[in-house]
Amino acid sequence: MRLCHVASSFEAIFRHVGWIRGNSLGSSQPGATLDEIVNAVPPYIVDDIRQQMTLAAHPGPFEGLRQLPAAQRVCGPVFDGSLHVGGADADFILRGQLIDCKAFIRPERMGRAELYQLAGYLLLDYSDSYSIESVGLYLSRQGALIDWNVADFLGFMGAHLELPDLRAACRYALTDGAAGTPPPPEDPRRPLPRPRNAPPVQDTLFGDLA
Repeated sequence: MRLCHVASSFEAIFRHVGWIRGNSLGSSQPGATLDEIVNAVPPYIVDDIRQQMTLAAHPGPFEGLRQLPAAQRVCGPVFDGSLHVGGADADFILRGQLIDCKAFIRPERMGRAELYQLAGYLLLDYSDSYSIESVGLYLSRQGALIDWNVADFLGFMGAHLELPDLRAACRYALTDGAAGTPPPPEDPRRPLPRPRNAPPVQDTLFGDLA
């Protein structure tokens, strides 16, 4: 388990193309050997990893998923459009369900970024090679899986197009029009919802009454 933690610290540096604040490798001495780095992992981290693995094993949602045939268990799937975004690989696709794992201590603090990440993976599978039918977030410290079927998820995200059209439009945008097809014109009767961080339409509710 200590080795898993050390490997994840190196992976974080690789994925961020440089140092990130809070990485436990920062406490290592210059010239430290791998054994020294591994032995320096605090016991509470080992306990935390063990607890997460226990939750995933029983009676968590992965208990049954581990029994799936190998062809239905894909770890670290890479998508058609992964290279168009500088490289992107998800955590799991299990029996057609795209699952991204999150180790939040405070899961109520999850926001748009986590949902957009799921949506991005879903759209990058241009050719539907994984036949994704549902998407979900697995909360490893709570042992809980929050999932949606694809239609409900896209509706929840405010999409007005079907998945194939969204994928084609995504490909078109990421390749500067070299592949895919542009989205159809917006239906003026169904305007897209205004972003939550957009400025107000008017200064106050009673701006015209001053």
